[in-house]
Amino acid sequence: MYCIGVGGSGKVYKAEIEDGNVFAIKKLNSQANDLEIDSIKSFCNEIAALTELRHRNIVKLHGFCAQGRHTFLVYKFMEKGSLAEILSNEKEAGELDWEKRSRVIKGVAHALSYMHHDRVPPVIHRDISSKNVLLDTDLEAHVSDFGTAKFLKPDSSNWTAAAGTYGYIAPELAYTMAVTEKCDVYCFGVLVLEILMGRHPGELISDINSLRDRSADLKTMLDPRLSPPLTPKLTHELPLMLNIALSCLHFNPESRPPMRAVSQRLEMETGPDLYSVCVGVGSLVLTRFGLYSQLGGRIPEEIGNSKLLTLIALDGNLLTGPIPASLGNLSSLSIPRAAVNQLTGQIPANIGTLNNLTDVRLFANKLNGLVPEELGNLSSLTVLHLAENNFYGHLPQEVCRGGTIYLAENNYFCIIHNH
Repeated sequence: MYCIGVGGSGKVYKAEIEDGNVFAIKKLNSQANDLEIDSIKSFCNEIAALTELRHRNIVKLHGFCAQGRHTFLVYKFMEKGSLAEILSNEKEAGELDWEKRSRVIKGVAHALSYMHHDRVPPVIHRDISSKNVLLDTDLEAHVSDFGTAKFLKPDSSNWTAAAGTYGYIAPELAYTMAVTEKCDVYCFGVLVLEILMGRHPGELISDINSLRDRSADLKTMLDPRLSPPLTPKLTHELPLMLNIALSCLHFNPESRPPMRAVSQRLEMETGPDLYSVCVGVGSLVLTRFGLYSQLGGRIPEEIGNSKLLTLIALDGNLLTGPIPASLGNLSSLSIPRAAVNQLTGQIPANIGTLNNLTDVRLFANKLNGLVPEELGNLSSLTVLHLAENNFYGHLPQEVCRGGTIYLAENNYFCIIHNH
């Protein structure tokens, strides 16, 4: 056993036992005869919180021991150490690429959402910072150090002494001792900026308007030790995370989003890169019925490079933006389905060149404009389901002749021909 870290409340040791298991052991500070009062409170808080919490992004407490002035806490060992240590090391920071940083941000968000919304009473951490986020060998984030954590009890005032790390503490704690979930939300906003920038944002967080101005040029905000993000997935994710961070830093606590909303938005709008999923396959099926959570974001233009696709099924997700014109390159495509999403814009006219189309289902979106005349060229089309959109004008005479068309609940769609 040997010391691997020293903090304000004690020392942390790495211990490997005979069966090969490795643990992190925290030995709390003590005076000659008795534990300090603060150490006792920290010890009790840690045990009370971690014996109640069970989440993949929260550090696991294996046990504890208290006898006289000897007080220990035994945790699962986190091989990569703290996020603060990694970001301060040039080599390790470079290995923590944008994909991994995105995963860290989502992991902390999921942990806080669980603590605030899935526990009764809710648990407030009060000291979310890069030094209290530990990473395992897979660089999965684990929230740690619950020594200042507090249970929000409905029959209590929830007033408490100030706690936290300088540079992360919510501004309202300068004039009130009432702790709420929004204190953690503020800390999370600072942490997200730190992960994206590669360093603590410092004085920038005191001028939120300046931060918003700078966020318009994302490159000036990102850690220069990493190459700029290039994939469609990351170029969507990182600005989203920056905007979420700014919303979490609002001076008014009531204007900050709840962590459940943050967690859900990150999960919904930062799903898999559709292009990377479908390269080299004949069918792309990513519906809400087959996924743990719904996909969000735009359908990437690069999907049009997947020339083998014959089936695209993206129904029941939270996809936004236009239908990529590059779908017109998929000459083998017979069934494109993206119903029940939030797609906008018009149907690309070049889809009318896809002679193998038989079944097109785009109902329950926010599509608008005219139905392209070119769809009348699709002689094999037997089902066209465009209901619950905002199309208008005339339906081309030859569209889906002899097949089935659904156009109900389209505003301003005034002339529909009979088949």
